[in-house]
Amino acid sequence: MPWREGLRVILCNSGEDPARERHYLQLLEDERVSGIILAPTRAGGVPETATPLVLVDRVEGTPPVDSVRLDNAGAAGALVDALHVSGCRRITGLFGERGSTAVDRRRGYAAALDRHALPARIIDVPHEPAARAACVRTALADTACDAVLVGDTFLMLEAAVVLRARSDPPSSPSGSPGSTTPPGCACSTPRRSSSSSRSTRWRMPRWRCSSNG
Repeated sequence: MPWREGLRVILCNSGEDPARERHYLQLLEDERVSGIILAPTRAGGVPETATPLVLVDRVEGTPPVDSVRLDNAGAAGALVDALHVSGCRRITGLFGERGSTAVDRRRGYAAALDRHALPARIIDVPHEPAARAACVRTALADTACDAVLVGDTFLMLEAAVVLRARSDPPSSPSGSPGSTTPPGCACSTPRRSSSSSRSTRWRMPRWRCSSNG
């Protein structure tokens, strides 16, 4: 842990805003930090900095710096496979319009549904909070869906609020680990935790690391 090495950790949240990301990167350089671990915005790319840099999670292509990434496509595909095994056949996918993780998870979702010969219903959800909530409400108005795969935590919270507000009685409730279990519908999101607890036992498969040093 950093404190054992006499280090301090500074956390910055860009909120998927490239301008805010640049601001924080400049702030960290001004503070003369020892290194930066960055989950970049999709539009941000690889920043030019003299500070040692490692990209994590949102990594596209082969960047000129060290990187650690998640197999987001594989994780989304594994969730679809599990929902299919549980009997779900009408699986809606809600994905954010920003970030490489959304692109990869959307791709894995679509590929898995194609593998099971099931139709894909992909909804691209805006990032702005009010628009995001409205889009999720509209997308989930179709009560025929029996499972919802969401691409991130924000969307899962929005989906949970909508689904729990439904007044229809449970037809055949199907829950999935790391999800809410509202009447008649399962809601799942790719997880990163390796915990064995009921709420987090989905695991993100296959970390991939690359070094350019």
